[in-house]
Amino acid sequence: MAYQILARKYRPQSFADLTGQETTAKILRSALAQRRIAHAYLFSGPRGIGKTTCARILAKALNCHKSNSAGPENLTWDNMDPCNECDSCREITLGNSMDVMEIDAASHTQVENIREVVISTIALAPARDRFKIFIIDEVHMLSNHSFNALLKTLEEPPAHVVFILATTEFHKIPLTISSRAQRFRFLPLTPAEISRTIQTIAQSENIKVSESAAALIAKSGGGSMRDALSIFDQVLSHYPLTNGKENSRVELAQVEEILGVVEQDLLVRYLDEVSQSNARGALACLGDVLAKGYDLSYFLREVREAFREMLIQKCGYSDPGQAEFTNKKYPVDKMNLETLLRHTQLLTRCSEQMRWNDYPRLVMESFTVQMCQEMVPVKELLNRLEEWKTNRGDRAARLAAVPQTREVLTRSVPVAEKAPAPAVEKLEASDPLNPLESQRVWNQVLAFAQSEKPSMLQSLHLSRTQWFADRVELTLAKPFHLDTIKRHQKYLEDLLERILKKRLVVQLKAGKLEPLTQPPKEQVRTFEFADQRDEGKLEVPNDEEPDAAEDYGVVGEENENLKKQLAIEDQGAKIFLNVFSGPISKVEKNSEHGDESDEK
Repeated sequence: MAYQILARKYRPQSFADLTGQETTAKILRSALAQRRIAHAYLFSGPRGIGKTTCARILAKALNCHKSNSAGPENLTWDNMDPCNECDSCREITLGNSMDVMEIDAASHTQVENIREVVISTIALAPARDRFKIFIIDEVHMLSNHSFNALLKTLEEPPAHVVFILATTEFHKIPLTISSRAQRFRFLPLTPAEISRTIQTIAQSENIKVSESAAALIAKSGGGSMRDALSIFDQVLSHYPLTNGKENSRVELAQVEEILGVVEQDLLVRYLDEVSQSNARGALACLGDVLAKGYDLSYFLREVREAFREMLIQKCGYSDPGQAEFTNKKYPVDKMNLETLLRHTQLLTRCSEQMRWNDYPRLVMESFTVQMCQEMVPVKELLNRLEEWKTNRGDRAARLAAVPQTREVLTRSVPVAEKAPAPAVEKLEASDPLNPLESQRVWNQVLAFAQSEKPSMLQSLHLSRTQWFADRVELTLAKPFHLDTIKRHQKYLEDLLERILKKRLVVQLKAGKLEPLTQPPKEQVRTFEFADQRDEGKLEVPNDEEPDAAEDYGVVGEENENLKKQLAIEDQGAKIFLNVFSGPISKVEKNSEHGDESDEK
């Protein structure tokens, strides 16, 4: 007879043999005892935990002939477990029962397969047994059309039909299907449960397995009994220890060699070095891991699992489902809770970066060094902060008690930022606005706009103003500047009210700007700068705008300020200032024809 793997040889044949699914077995037994048989069941859960096995046990329990003399129509269920001796139980176990049909949904995805296997045969009565049972494995692989074809049949099947659906991906099952069946959730098996089952099978096979070796096999199964038994088969094929050698048994080192897992001594040594903040020793451990040919990602997973165990142990919790496979003690006492939390977060980030990095060793070594850096505890930082606050308060109190007798010397430093808003010159509201006063007010408006509304400054410079007793008219040539001033019209009215202490209405007009007076003929302006009085002279054509100071009758200091402002706006002066830096200190008029009326 050909060799039969352990997962098939020791497959559970009754509800009592199911491992880790006691709740599901209890509910199904109770339903059988009360004769409350549903027309559809849905088993969901991870792979290798007994979904298909439980479906076969339920099918055998429904069709078991425990009382052959009474006949199938008068069945009696005493303990609700199949006998595994009658013809129906044996045929279901072998997979050749005529009334129990197992369908692999992965190979019958099309709607034609469902119509041929299920819908066309569902109306036929069972050949011998009480129920016609359809076991559809991996039902989530069916197409949408197949699910739609199965809806009506699954909702109202004949009385002699029972559906048992099994799936590993419940989220792919349409709600219209899952709502028509009773769902049973199969939970992953714990390492302790798998380890006990491995020990039981080893005794049946006359094989001695150490507890640590069985626990490591159970842990490597990842919650799947079938995966763990496959690993156990692999171990036995490498080490045939039952050939008359009574003292031979499977040890932990042999399992580690077959699975390629990192040695526990090396893992514990790495954890000790990290707990002592010894970066050199931890990096040496990583070098040994790579030198022995271990996978660095697998080692990282082992380290993360070790820190998880230390974290829950530090919190006073012991996972009852975890089977111990080593007597080595992790350095839990050498690290506090904050350090363990920080290390687990660093290892999680390390795992994410190693997944997509082309140099995983560098990532692992970087995070190892980061874990070895000594960190100040949070409580100590809080104490330092409280001490600093106390000392600061005492120092402030001492400084407040000392009289301030020393003079504070200050100096002005030029800052290339917006100029501060100028002081407001108070004008009486009843005083008339002559040209000199109106120019002063307008200069203040320009100064405030430069510091508060720089976006409208250019439009204000290009406008022509006319002052009246109750309003100010601004004339602009271009629509863009007119719209800009219009958006800030209320701001201008509020600003004028702050300066004049009375409300003036700002009226906007569009029109061509004409010079107020004709400029003198043959007029040339020259500019003299503070740092280049003898050299820095620039001539400007005489067709520029007239001297606004003379137009408004402004004399004295106001005249000089206005001349400087117009000189800065001059196109030639702009070109000159782009080359030579420095402020304009004086503006003079010069006549090349010897006109003595011009100022020097």
